[in-house]
Amino acid sequence: MKNSFVLFVQGFRDPLQAPACEHAFCRACITEWISRQPTCPVDRQAVTASQLRPVPRILRNLLSRLCTSCDNALHGCNTVLKLDSLASHLVECMFMFLYNIQLSFKHFYIKIKLIRN
Repeated sequence: MKNSFVLFVQGFRDPLQAPACEHAFCRACITEWISRQPTCPVDRQAVTASQLRPVPRILRNLLSRLCTSCDNALHGCNTVLKLDSLASHLVECMFMFLYNIQLSFKHFYIKIKLIRN
């Protein structure tokens, strides 16, 4: 992926669009937004969750070609890959495994500490 542009779009998965204005958002983001304020975040047109529709296939195909960093970048994974490969990478990402072990250890340590007190 030499000389390629990296766009960090971790949140732009399973995109949906508002029916009138056709602005597109990731499902998680727009669902959260609409639960607080039933409008399009861009132009403030009224929209409900039931009105949202999947984006056209051409847009999904274009998005799948974008490059993104691994969700575990904050934990040390430097992998940059196409968005459509991200899900399979996350299943095997060593940094997710290490992060989960670290969380388990912290939880275990806190439990022991609480038992001792």
